[in-house]
Amino acid sequence: MFFFLPVGLDQQTVRRLPWVTFTLMAACAAVFIALSFSVSAIEKRAAEKRIETVTYWAHHPYLAFPEKLLPADASKAQRDQIKLITEATKSNQAARSEDLARIERAQAELDRLADAALAVAAEHPFRRWGLIPAAPSALAFLTCLFVHAGWLHLLGNLLMLYLSGPFVEDAFGRPIFLTLYLAGGVLASLVQLSATPNSTTPIVGASGAIAAVMGAFLVRFARRKVRFFYFLWLLFLPPLRGTFTVTAVLVLPLWLVQQFVLASSGSAGVAYWAHVGGFVFGFMVALAIKLLGVEERFVNPRIERKISLTQHPGLERGMELIGRGEAAGARNVFRTVLASEPQNVDARLALWQSLVNTGEAQAGAVHMARVVESELRRGEFALALAHWRELAAATDSGGPPGLRWRLAAAVEQMDWSATVEILRNLADDAGAGVLAQKASRKLATLGVGYKPPAPAVTGSAAGKPVPASMPEPPAAVQAQSAVVRPAVEAGAELPDIEVRRVEGFQADSLMLSGADGGTELLPFSQIEAIVVGGIKGARPYLLLDLLLRRAGAERGKVVRLASTAFDPRVVMKSSGKSPLEAFRDLVRGISERAGVPVVPAAILREGGRFLTFETKEEYERALLAPLA
Repeated sequence: MFFFLPVGLDQQTVRRLPWVTFTLMAACAAVFIALSFSVSAIEKRAAEKRIETVTYWAHHPYLAFPEKLLPADASKAQRDQIKLITEATKSNQAARSEDLARIERAQAELDRLADAALAVAAEHPFRRWGLIPAAPSALAFLTCLFVHAGWLHLLGNLLMLYLSGPFVEDAFGRPIFLTLYLAGGVLASLVQLSATPNSTTPIVGASGAIAAVMGAFLVRFARRKVRFFYFLWLLFLPPLRGTFTVTAVLVLPLWLVQQFVLASSGSAGVAYWAHVGGFVFGFMVALAIKLLGVEERFVNPRIERKISLTQHPGLERGMELIGRGEAAGARNVFRTVLASEPQNVDARLALWQSLVNTGEAQAGAVHMARVVESELRRGEFALALAHWRELAAATDSGGPPGLRWRLAAAVEQMDWSATVEILRNLADDAGAGVLAQKASRKLATLGVGYKPPAPAVTGSAAGKPVPASMPEPPAAVQAQSAVVRPAVEAGAELPDIEVRRVEGFQADSLMLSGADGGTELLPFSQIEAIVVGGIKGARPYLLLDLLLRRAGAERGKVVRLASTAFDPRVVMKSSGKSPLEAFRDLVRGISERAGVPVVPAAILREGGRFLTFETKEEYERALLAPLA
């Protein structure tokens, strides 16, 4: 026995609560529950009436069987067989004229029973609210989307909508998403109706509309990875189970091909043509949205305006009190703001800073932890990391253990060294319990040797002991600012290299992490050239070196950005692209704004290959030294 089931995605962050998706899911579930009370009773009555009619005909086979009881897709052989039985028995009975009156009365009774059976069948919710191809109604094109044939049918559709709907709704906005869903469902039903125009079997279920959402998901989130659960059990062997991931651009087209093959083969019981039609419709709509730039021009600005907080008037009042040295009054004002707006990040940050300034950071730790939690939910991982470091530096711990564990998982793909830093902080915390043990095991899986630090201290800060420093992570993935003097061949003159982390762009500057943990601006006018190369190593990564202009005999200087220290998709705001393509966009963006060349220039071409080297020193000798 073998089966697999989609259970999640590798990235599940959205900007707003996808309440349209959740409302559609709730409506489908509510309709199913409401109808389930009457379905079984009506099905039982309809079966009894049909059996009564067929039984009466079986005792009077010379009567004409009511063809209206036959399904519209009944074969010619089935119809001919019934007619043959009727004609064979009628010829014997009708020979006696004295039986004609009785035959007419019996035929009338059979017709009455057939009409009664059809009347009960017409009361079935699937026929009242589903779409019947042979007799369609305008309202049924909408109502059929909320009716499901059973628990498995319902749960399967809700799972697929849950996996794709929130992200398409977040990307396209609620009005476009709802229109896509409903229009996709209607068009999917039209495709199924055109394929089976004479069918009397009702079309029910939201799968056509959900297929439209899946088609749009393929265009917008082609690089997202879908996580599947699998279960394999062979005879005499223990069962195997686990998960694996497949990129959406691979799995969704395969699903579409499967639906097309099943539809073409004439498989009954499932509206496969509706799946095909809905998917193609959603794909085309999303493609048009992408080509016309609807998301960038209309959707994103509108969403950003809605989710941006208007500053509470109390914030300004609190800052005025701080400026006058009235810290206690300012805190009361900030607490009043939080009472009315618990999610106001600015008020929590102000309250935290006020407590830190007076040496009461521990009392404000709960506020900074809430800030980090909020930033994690919004996908602002770099900002969450910066605030967590501020929290950890000013207090005895780094906040709640669960928060630290989630933060480490969130930044793992963006900043390897930060992940190690957070996990070490968590592993050192005796009060973290099970999560401290999990952090230690995670460090081992990352290839980082870890031992709990000795209780010795090397200094103090703010009157509190500071543990002895722990080993640094490998140099290839250090994220902190540092001056590095590479060991290269004699005679190969290299500039000083400052390792930084890129935060984003401004109109005329590049935003970088500062040496003191803040943010610094590097004007594009200071950049003279850009050098890019790949380092194989144990964990392959890319280096982006910005050569800065020199004045006179001043020693050359390089700002180095390593791909292990940040997620280029976050910087470039291109979650739909691969990290490699987002990194290429970052290089191209710096080059265009600074008006300087890139070495090698071939990497700017779509699909251009990055030059790779066995070691960082080889890269520096081959590409960096000639320009220095």
